[in-house]
Amino acid sequence: MHSKLLSPSGSSIWLKCHGSSHAQLHMPELYSLPAAEGTAVHMMAEACFRLGCDAERFTGKKFNDIEITDEMAFHCQEYVDLVKSTVGDYRYIEQRIELPLIHPELFGTVDNAVFDRRSALLTLNDLKYGFDYVDVDANGQLWIYALGMIELLAKSGLKPHMVKLGIFQPRVNGHDAYRFKFVEADQLVEWGKSVLAPVVKAVVDSTSPRTPGKHCKHCKAKITC
Repeated sequence: MHSKLLSPSGSSIWLKCHGSSHAQLHMPELYSLPAAEGTAVHMMAEACFRLGCDAERFTGKKFNDIEITDEMAFHCQEYVDLVKSTVGDYRYIEQRIELPLIHPELFGTVDNAVFDRRSALLTLNDLKYGFDYVDVDANGQLWIYALGMIELLAKSGLKPHMVKLGIFQPRVNGHDAYRFKFVEADQLVEWGKSVLAPVVKAVVDSTSPRTPGKHCKHCKAKITC
């Protein structure tokens, strides 16, 4: 489950257009086959992690009313293998994160996170199954997820020094399927205070203006803007 106003997955829009969340709030969800397939692959990956099995086990079965094809199982297995190869002592699957100090409505679910105590490295590998290229650089969704994981780990007395933010996107052409970026944990925390917190304050304000731009592509309210 994600916040309606402050969904991390929608942050590519509301970080730039503060009025977009309220504008979309009561608009119906539009069906998208790639999105439905993405949800199915996410559900299959979670099943693989929790059951300790390979993705091919689910070929021909249904997740999210989508029948799993050989291709979907193949790409899912690539992601599962990537996550399993990540070194670490603490592993989190579909982990809910919250940032109540910024706003109680700022929460979401992290696909996968691994923390290695020896190196103090936190790794987040996010699965994207769509065709539209997702840039890993300055990716607001991943930065929010990382902040949430930093706060979650702090409750157990664990403190990452560096965070590896990764995107696995197997169906995008002309780019590497796996892309990642290293960011210092302190830099993420400072971003949360100096950038994210003020933006969130503006987003929850129903009077905030809308700002059209390239980020409008996936905004449901663009037809009224």
